[in-house]
Amino acid sequence: MHFGITLSEDLPSEDMWRDINEWILAIVEKADQACKNPSRSIRFPGNKRNDGKELIQQLVELKGRIDLDVLFDWLDQWPHLTPRIKKAAARKNVIPADTSADKGEGLPWWTIDKLNEGVGKSGNRNSEWFKIIASLAQKGFDEQSIVGSLQFYFTP
Repeated sequence: MHFGITLSEDLPSEDMWRDINEWILAIVEKADQACKNPSRSIRFPGNKRNDGKELIQQLVELKGRIDLDVLFDWLDQWPHLTPRIKKAAARKNVIPADTSADKGEGLPWWTIDKLNEGVGKSGNRNSEWFKIIASLAQKGFDEQSIVGSLQFYFTP
């Protein structure tokens, strides 16, 4: 199943849609997990799939806009499936606590200082983020770990 939800108001933050989408995918067992990508979430009724099964896409239900309160009331019925809990647990201890550069372990001291004091205060925001990301990559972090560990510090 694929789904599209039209809200009566904008979400409070840009990235909130990803958390809500993951939460819905965890709740709705028949949902196609490819719906994590917004461009794949909606199908046109009456179209034939090209995957060899030749299934005709069907519209199951069509409703109007819904309020955020209604959506969150529905989601709150499954608090154990919220992706935020999983993300927080996965992010725990992702940045090494030992920051002693002389031992060759952890991150350079300036990386931790920059994250704690706030990136971009000197006016070089993009450059500072690039240096922080590069220092994590040099320590062997993959892209998913870098995004997961730094999203807590990033403010648009």
